[in-house]
Amino acid sequence: VVHERGFICTGFRWLRNSMQYPLQRSAAILPGLTKYTMLTARITASFACFVCIASVSTAQIVHTSFSPRRAAVRPALKSGGEHTLALPFAVLPLTGNTSQTSTDTEITFETLIQNPSDTVLPITFIRTQTLPPGWQTSVCWGINCFAATDNSETYDIPPHGNGQLSLNFNPALSDFSDSLTTYLEVADSLNPSDAVMLPFRVNFVPANPPLVFSWTSPPRTDSVFIGSGLHVISNFFQSGLGVSNTYTFKTYDSLPNSGWSVTTCVGNSNCTQSDNLKVVFPPFGDNKIKFSVNAPDLSAPDSAIVYLSIHPTTKNTADSAVYRFSFVVLPSSSVASQSGESAGLVVTNAWPNPLRPSIGLHLEVLTDEPGTAMATVYNVDGTRKATLQLGELTAGTNDLQLSLPDELSSGEYIIRVTEGRNASEIVRINYIK
Repeated sequence: VVHERGFICTGFRWLRNSMQYPLQRSAAILPGLTKYTMLTARITASFACFVCIASVSTAQIVHTSFSPRRAAVRPALKSGGEHTLALPFAVLPLTGNTSQTSTDTEITFETLIQNPSDTVLPITFIRTQTLPPGWQTSVCWGINCFAATDNSETYDIPPHGNGQLSLNFNPALSDFSDSLTTYLEVADSLNPSDAVMLPFRVNFVPANPPLVFSWTSPPRTDSVFIGSGLHVISNFFQSGLGVSNTYTFKTYDSLPNSGWSVTTCVGNSNCTQSDNLKVVFPPFGDNKIKFSVNAPDLSAPDSAIVYLSIHPTTKNTADSAVYRFSFVVLPSSSVASQSGESAGLVVTNAWPNPLRPSIGLHLEVLTDEPGTAMATVYNVDGTRKATLQLGELTAGTNDLQLSLPDELSSGEYIIRVTEGRNASEIVRINYIK
């Protein structure tokens, strides 16, 4: 119909010109009458063409029942409103169909497909898209998701029931703006010509600065330890790029002159005491970054400062960041004076955050003495919700895993680890069910 508009208008221009030409020939005989007649003819032909265009515009459709060709299906989804379009099903957008992001957080669009008939309606979809490097999408009918293929299995919507269709986008971080448009052709599987095309678009705009990496949880940048020996802080670092990339890690330290040393490790095998380390990260890969500070016997508190510079191999020089970590070490005699919270017990890392029920909470706990530990969970009002046994800790770093009770609802919780009379600082966890 849209392509026929030009043909119809061309026909009316030919009609107008045909009416105009013989009138021009008689202009010398009846100049006054000719001008009046020519003007009337132009107005009549123009009005007729306008009426035709208006009627064609209002008759545009996004669905056809006389041809199964996909080319006959037009985009239909708009912001808000219900779209029946003379189809055997109704399309009700639950969200908009465009979104903008600067992160690699999953974006979801939801659409309700309604069956108004008295019989079961089998519905399927066809996905058309060109993915930028590293981007991923998945389509779900309720809880049944399809990530690896374009075409879903048939989904039966019961009489006068509905099915919730979700399209999920997982953008890849980048230095430059990018976008992805995915078209979902939703059709009656028994009559493929009864179809509607739903377009969804995500625009990616780099953050400022345009970092393509992040920490899985905010790193602990200030740590206090007691006594000489090896003290460790660590956190997980994640690349948001959808392709492999080389990251350069540089450390600059300010250590006391005698007996101090620091080792930087990225992953399990990439360690150095120098100031330059290059590590290849796979697409969306992550690694543990660990600082190990060896402190001598001290008679008074002392400290070390480590600066970590991270820079991926990208075209944007602004895609880098510098982080500061401080290690405060107290003499061993300070243990006897500690009460309540003790610097001898520290949670150096807790991940993932946000936390989901299907994934256990990992705790990295550093203690200067062995003993039995437990974790107490509070809500934000300070009400104790659970006490979880962590077992026996050994002196040094302990990697622990615990599961929050099933009865906890979604929300923010506070966790404190205790070992005898020693207690760690609080850890805040966002729990999503």
